[in-house]
Amino acid sequence: MLGARVLGDGRPSLALERRVLHGVALARRHPTARLLLSGGATGGPLDEARVMATLALGAGIAAERLILEDRALDTLGNARHSLPLLRAARIGRVLLVTDPSHMPRALLSFRAVAGDHLRLRAAPTPRPAGGWLNRRAVFGVLREMAALGLVLPRLLIARRRAASLFPFPPDAPP
Repeated sequence: MLGARVLGDGRPSLALERRVLHGVALARRHPTARLLLSGGATGGPLDEARVMATLALGAGIAAERLILEDRALDTLGNARHSLPLLRAARIGRVLLVTDPSHMPRALLSFRAVAGDHLRLRAAPTPRPAGGWLNRRAVFGVLREMAALGLVLPRLLIARRRAASLFPFPPDAPP
């Protein structure tokens, strides 16, 4: 589950809350699944992972199911810092939770860093109330298109380094 902005007073942004609620709903359908919460302190004193953990715990998810990654400051960082934690937990299959407009960049980032050593499926948050044709949704899509163009060179470099990050084969059990 990828983080999003935490407000200055420590409350989750709507995007962060939406991602956590979707991740919690998926976790309820998969009671043995672990939840990796990824995001550092990008805009204030609290890191996204801890705010996400508070929301997940409040929704009834047991603390032992949570894995916190609190260093990532961007999407590529989510991938870079999450993969060693996934490797340590011997997790090879992942449902990636983020907003639909963010999903292409998130998938590319994780695939660039993990190579073929991670079975990755998209699990985007549901369509927001009111649909996608609103100013916030359009802005999100435009922002993601620009961000993808800026991060592509970094993704190509990350892809070359992928083989050393995941020493176990891609078909290893999750």
